[in-house]
Amino acid sequence: MKAYLGVALILELAASICSAQTNPLGLRQWKSTTPFSAPEISIYPDTLFFETSESWDSVYVKNIGSAVLSIDSILTSKRYGWGIEVTLGDSVLGGNIPYGGLAPNFSIGPGDSAILAFHAPDLCPVCKTAATSAFFVDTLFVFSNDVLHSPTRIFAYGEGIQSAVKVKNLSPTSGFYLDQNYPNPFNPSTRIDFHLPQASRISLKIYNVLGQEIKILIDDHLQAGQHHVQWDGRDRFEQPAAAGIYLISLRAGDFVQTGKLTLIR
Repeated sequence: MKAYLGVALILELAASICSAQTNPLGLRQWKSTTPFSAPEISIYPDTLFFETSESWDSVYVKNIGSAVLSIDSILTSKRYGWGIEVTLGDSVLGGNIPYGGLAPNFSIGPGDSAILAFHAPDLCPVCKTAATSAFFVDTLFVFSNDVLHSPTRIFAYGEGIQSAVKVKNLSPTSGFYLDQNYPNPFNPSTRIDFHLPQASRISLKIYNVLGQEIKILIDDHLQAGQHHVQWDGRDRFEQPAAAGIYLISLRAGDFVQTGKLTLIR
């Protein structure tokens, strides 16, 4: 009898913590009444189309979750430059997504939305020719604190512009530059291009966001000209590096330039 009363008390206590739910098969399930608060991103449509190299297109980003949604960055799979405007209520944030990397950070409250308007991209990161248009295909990766859906993809295609611009990341005094890795984000490997105006001893290294050295890609004397190297996403011990954001640093004498790359698994 005492054992029976003990079991009854346990069941009564469990019933006060959880609510019982019956599924279509008639089986009893326990469901916690403690609310779970989290953001959830929804992007519509998921495709951008640019009829001309001067056109704009936009998507709606809505937070259908129950916590604040934070957009951390937007990366591109190609080395294109994008113009962007973010409309949040009565506020408009203007900016650029540089060749491969980041846009203005912003947040969206539960149930609220934002409009992301994109200008047709500049297709030529290192371009000295007269402005022309060309067909392109790209993918934009939207990184947020929605851990279940980040990054969220936006596909883009249409006409972009190859503008007559100065050489990207080219120092007017040194002539060294480090190009954005491609693809980015990447898995399992990515290509890194860089330029040397003269024969130099250079180092090209990968670091994590804490500044810890992950991999030495090059530590050697190289001739002047355009160079490239692949990173296979492995650390100095030839073990797969964890997914995340990494920094790449090119050093040649007094010249130092750092880029940002994203490894996904």
